[in-house]
Amino acid sequence: MSVTQLIAGANCPVPHEKLQVEVLLSPAQVNGIEVDISAFALTTTGKVRGDDDMVFYGQPSPGNGSVVFLTNSAGQAEFNVDLPNLVQATEKVAFTATIHENRANFGVFSNLQVTVKNAAG
Repeated sequence: MSVTQLIAGANCPVPHEKLQVEVLLSPAQVNGIEVDISAFALTTTGKVRGDDDMVFYGQPSPGNGSVVFLTNSAGQAEFNVDLPNLVQATEKVAFTATIHENRANFGVFSNLQVTVKNAAG
């Protein structure tokens, strides 16, 4: 299996299939700071169409279930993304992280890693 490493802001193609996406922040725990990791199905305008396009711990499988929130722990979250079954108006899926109650900034984390792999692998 080959691994592609990207610099911040870079892009690369992914296969049009079922994928598993893992988002990791490190260090995983920083003075009790809680980080919420979410996914958003975005249209060509870069916006969600509504609640069904927002996937997070409180709404793990909205809409048609093509993007599903699987697990969440300190500084880590996993999602299943079924690209062939995304709603047709979806241009891209964005993964975001927010710091609960804005208690710090992301400078306290030394690393962000996003791993995309075939859901069967």
